[in-house]
Amino acid sequence: MLDKPSYADEVIDALRERKANLDFDNLLWRRKIPSSPMTGNHGWFVESNSGGNERWFVRKANGVTVRKAMPRDFLEALEEKASLDPREIKHDFQLTDHGLAAWYARTYSDVLWKVSRSNRNASLIGVSRENQDS
Repeated sequence: MLDKPSYADEVIDALRERKANLDFDNLLWRRKIPSSPMTGNHGWFVESNSGGNERWFVRKANGVTVRKAMPRDFLEALEEKASLDPREIKHDFQLTDHGLAAWYARTYSDVLWKVSRSNRNASLIGVSRENQDS
């Protein structure tokens, strides 16, 4: 582990409580760094090579925030199909906490992208822009 937050032990405890599907002995920490320089605590993403596609966003401000982040395969599809740099993503989220539910990514420029897996072809991941009028 080259770089990780000072509060990593607290986050690991919270991830274990949330039953995160991660290899806790081989965590990969990636600091969230927006594409345009901004001051502030933007948090971290944590995943593991053997944890499937699961990713988590963590941040410590007024307490520790631990939430699921867009899975690795969805993020890669968004990068490829929308030519989007992940550093442009302000927030990623699901409307329902369900493994098959679509993920959404809102950029700092307020563009909303939807990333979803086809019900008929589980290997096919679709990407569409949701707010065309922006």
